[in-house]
Amino acid sequence: MQGQLAWLYAIQSIHTPALDSFFRMVTQLGDPTFYTAVLLILFWCVSPALTLRLVTVFLFSIESNIWIKETVQEPRPLDFPGILSIGKATGYAFPSGHAQGNITFWGFLWYLTRRRWVLVVGIVLTLLVSFSRLYLGVHWPWDVIGGILIGGCFVVLGALALRYWPIVRQWGWKKHGIWAVITIGAAVAHRSHDSLFYMGILLALGEAYWAERRTTHFVASGKPWQYVGRVLLGVAGIVILYVGLYPLLPDSPFVPFLEGLLLGAWGAGGAPWLFVRLRLAESGERGGAVRDR
Repeated sequence: MQGQLAWLYAIQSIHTPALDSFFRMVTQLGDPTFYTAVLLILFWCVSPALTLRLVTVFLFSIESNIWIKETVQEPRPLDFPGILSIGKATGYAFPSGHAQGNITFWGFLWYLTRRRWVLVVGIVLTLLVSFSRLYLGVHWPWDVIGGILIGGCFVVLGALALRYWPIVRQWGWKKHGIWAVITIGAAVAHRSHDSLFYMGILLALGEAYWAERRTTHFVASGKPWQYVGRVLLGVAGIVILYVGLYPLLPDSPFVPFLEGLLLGAWGAGGAPWLFVRLRLAESGERGGAVRDR
């Protein structure tokens, strides 16, 4: 404990109002809103198949983070004597969700793309976001180290799982049932708001993606104006969900799961279908593109 305190005291000794604002902004690059935006853009404008694999590994990593935090129940350094509470955070500390999420997201995205710029951006953002959690006084150093290590393990697990993807594709309709059992089982076993929401997204994302591959054959490539149109229309649909539909859902402990289902279904099914109908994207059959599974 004394060693970790010494590190936090040293890091916060450089505290200035300008750095406070900077690191509050940096830490948002590890928030769910940021990841949601990037993942939707990747799905709609780059590659649905790549995004499905990335979001699967990422969300299971976040699910493990929630479970470990509630198991370990380590308090945050907020309001600890001598520690400046520059940032705001709730819940338990270990492991850092921001650190774990960053290393999982960028690490696995690099593995899928093998692009050098992805690796560079991932390293820079992981270091900056991880440091911001210490600077803001919302995590202990060990929380950040633990998050990075666990996130790295999920990158490796995701890489190993991809070796079996050709086998999964041959399962046909069986994979739908297995996917449902895994996601619903994880949600029911944990039953936290975030877990229900994330597993709802994952269930709908997978099922809607596989259904879309058999019907619409949405092709992600396109022209700049089509990319802009997809993002604007897709975001408009999300706004309608949050403003118009979510408030109408019945009061139930499983509402977060339903919200996740709707968001995933729109992102992977409804939005691509509408893109093709409005000529914001080509259909694989009409455009002659290879089906992206």
